Amino acid sequence: MGLFDKFKLGLGKSSSGLSEGFKNIFSKKIIDDSVLTEFEELIISSDAGVDVARELRKDFENFKIDKKLNNHKEILKLLAEKMAIELLKYEKDLSLMGNANSSVIVVSGVNGVGKTTTIGKLGKYFKDIFSKKVIDENVLTEFEELIISSDAGIDVAKELRKDFENFKIDKNLDNHQEILKLIADKMAINLLKYEKDLSLIGNASSSVIVISGVNGVGKTTTIGKLGKYFKDNNRSVVFGAADTFRAAAVDQLQVWAAKVKVDIIKSEINSDPASVAFKTAEFAKKNQIDIALIDTAGRLQNKKNLMEEYKKIINVLKKIDEKFPNEVILVLDATTGQNALNQVEEFSKIHNITGLVITKLDSTAKGGIILAICKKYNLPIVAVGMGEKDTDLHPFKAEYFAKALLGLNS
Repeated sequence: MGLFDKFKLGLGKSSSGLSEGFKNIFSKKIIDDSVLTEFEELIISSDAGVDVARELRKDFENFKIDKKLNNHKEILKLLAEKMAIELLKYEKDLSLMGNANSSVIVVSGVNGVGKTTTIGKLGKYFKDIFSKKVIDENVLTEFEELIISSDAGIDVAKELRKDFENFKIDKNLDNHQEILKLIADKMAINLLKYEKDLSLIGNASSSVIVISGVNGVGKTTTIGKLGKYFKDNNRSVVFGAADTFRAAAVDQLQVWAAKVKVDIIKSEINSDPASVAFKTAEFAKKNQIDIALIDTAGRLQNKKNLMEEYKKIINVLKKIDEKFPNEVILVLDATTGQNALNQVEEFSKIHNITGLVITKLDSTAKGGIILAICKKYNLPIVAVGMGEKDTDLHPFKAEYFAKALLGLNS
């Protein structure tokens, strides 16, 4: 399967990330603080919000203690029951609506929230939208809403709709495939400046690259895949296991180090992450290693103490060389949608981000988040993750992405 096909397949799948996330989190035998933190972050990634996530975490802990349970399924059932009771008051019987004589119901909302979809057009795709012979206002509205549903954002969707209208009028076209191709071409040209050549990263002598992001986005896996990519391109690599918060993270990186055949610098669990980062950079410089890839713990952007710890990692690296870190790459999970924008915002406050890696494009239909991020933050995309294999990290290609997003053949 080629890269374009992987893009297209990935962007065409619906996300099952939340249920899979629970499965992965609770695969550990012991429900400890790190597991609960992952649980909380997964709830936040579902767009439930920080306050709701904290409440659910507290409920989880209370059920665990009060009921003396350690089986996550039993605890989740109790959480679901409590949630259902609290949500009962928000149920409104649809059959009771419009019982007054000649009821008038106004459906309101901003463009793109799904007003038209809610009225009866849920789940439309491009093929369905353009099955009509005439491309009229209704078709264009559906097109705009579909773009928004991909997490591209309202502004991007409005621009693409305007492009569609302009191409239709200026070129006197009524064939949607021809118009979509023109839109894809324009999108690709606009996105070209966000392509960052992966082979040019780490060209400085003993480059130090810090990999950051919240829990569950795939930082450790990304490091492993980057390590393989650089090794395959004749670069020497060392891994730094600065995620000392979770034992599983160190173990996972050690497995990748053995697989890729690179050195790894690590320390005891709960030891100082900045110390590990320092030793990794020092080792790379002393031994003339081309690239040091430093893993960091998942940071919930609302947790000040963890973000301060992240700042410390950056600061100690500069003590070795003012140019360190040469790159700060933020890893984002495509399935989190608009929440990814908040993560870019918060991490940018600590240190300039030099590039992004977008993971899990193989398990989401929301690839439009790339458009939203590029438009708002003007950051280059280093690579995209399209699967679990060590070869499934690919350079971002604007042309492939644009065509895949709009459902076009290569």
